[in-house]
Amino acid sequence: MNIRTNLASARRETVAHGYPSPVVTAFARGQALLRAGQCGALWRVVSGAFRVERQGDGAHALIQLALPGDCIGLESLFGQPCTVTVSALVASTARIEPVPDEATRLALVAQALVQQQRQAQDMARLRIGAAADRVAWLVRCVGGDVADPATRKALPPLREMARIIDVAPETICRQLRRRMPSLKPPRPRTDALGARPGSPARV
Repeated sequence: MNIRTNLASARRETVAHGYPSPVVTAFARGQALLRAGQCGALWRVVSGAFRVERQGDGAHALIQLALPGDCIGLESLFGQPCTVTVSALVASTARIEPVPDEATRLALVAQALVQQQRQAQDMARLRIGAAADRVAWLVRCVGGDVADPATRKALPPLREMARIIDVAPETICRQLRRRMPSLKPPRPRTDALGARPGSPARV
């Protein structure tokens, strides 16, 4: 029996035993879901993106991004306190993942191994390669289309994006302007003679 079959079976069993349906909780940008040292539940990301950080020398160091479908708080599967701090990178939602029995727990542990590999690949794409590619991948990770002007409003602040992919904020801004036409400053309008409004008329 594979991981997906295990999970599907466990969820059917959860419903059959009358466990309540998971409630989706909304998290504003920057709002913490879990803090290091605290014991909490296992969460599954529904939408958006969460940053997973470990305390470094006087500051938090980003180690992963948790995206839709990912589980957060894997330490809870072993009864251990959380070793990382997790907060919303953008407006996001998540729900508590029920773990009613040992079969579900083992299936989630196996799923976590696959998740860790994918997250490591995501971080490599965010830190290695051309700046344009890293910016595009970050936008995609937070659920946006790099060519969609509406995406810009939902993105993290430029400084936060720059910290994630390890480039200057000016580089982020420049790459976004190249890929999102609505961010480019409008060209000055000219009249039929090619003069800007308010400028001396040509003779």
